[in-house]
Amino acid sequence: MLQAIEEANKNGLTLIPNIDIDERLNGKEQIWKAEQDFYPCWTGTLIIYAAPNQEFGKEISFGGLRVKIPKKWQHRRNCAIVCNHPNFTIEKDGTIKLKKAVLIENFPAKGGWYKTDKKFGIPCGVQSNETDNEARRLWRQTDNIFVGLVARGFDDFFYVYFDRRDVGAVRPPSDRLGVLGTRSETQEAEEIQK
Repeated sequence: MLQAIEEANKNGLTLIPNIDIDERLNGKEQIWKAEQDFYPCWTGTLIIYAAPNQEFGKEISFGGLRVKIPKKWQHRRNCAIVCNHPNFTIEKDGTIKLKKAVLIENFPAKGGWYKTDKKFGIPCGVQSNETDNEARRLWRQTDNIFVGLVARGFDDFFYVYFDRRDVGAVRPPSDRLGVLGTRSETQEAEEIQK
């Protein structure tokens, strides 16, 4: 995960966010068929959550990553802090600095099928079921905290549960997954002019 972020930053790429990966995996065109070699993959969506029913403290550490929780969100429970690349940076020591982040309330205390928020595609709110095509299955730490990128994919040799509707907020940063990145039109225009 760290290598993916470092390479994207070095090459002026933006990691594709979870909501866009979801569209690639589940949209009408099902773009994933042409991209199968990238899956399962890290998305560009960073998610941070405390253990179920536990409050956010001043800081959370997981898998060698550390993030200071903004004061306005400390003491909140059953929420997730979410932001998309490049709205965060990771220092060499694993410290994450948030630039633009959002608090998603009603983040589930357990995995399962849920509708998603509209901005990030994170399962939250009232539990649903797999017959609801708008629902996504959340995989989260059952009794622990988490800091890392959301993982998406299917046919995973290590976690056989992954499919196109699963949202993995559980994979340690050391896992080796594919990654997709894009250049912004502004960056491409600047490169062409050089």
